[in-house]
Amino acid sequence: MILLSALLQNGTPLLELLFSQIIHGISGSYLHKSPPSKKLALPPIHRFFDALLSQHVLILNPAAAVRIARYQVIEGKTPATDPDQVRALLASIDVATSAGHRDRAVIAFLV
Repeated sequence: MILLSALLQNGTPLLELLFSQIIHGISGSYLHKSPPSKKLALPPIHRFFDALLSQHVLILNPAAAVRIARYQVIEGKTPATDPDQVRALLASIDVATSAGHRDRAVIAFLV
């Protein structure tokens, strides 16, 4: 809703905003953000204008023209742990205490 507040700061009522101003504001403010940021930020704007459309405040949804680029993460960013590192980590845990047994069991399960 930051975008809407920025558009309304000039004192212009919502009904007097031109659709071109709204569309330009939506696409311009999110143009230089990463695809995941766009994917998170644009749906609330779509829902807001859909609500105005369903209440007959607007006759056209200006945010409907703005499309979100498809973005999927195919590969994780966490590197795989080397087996030698896992052995060194498990060997470094003190198993003399019950907390050590617990830690070793949790780490062995997670790896």
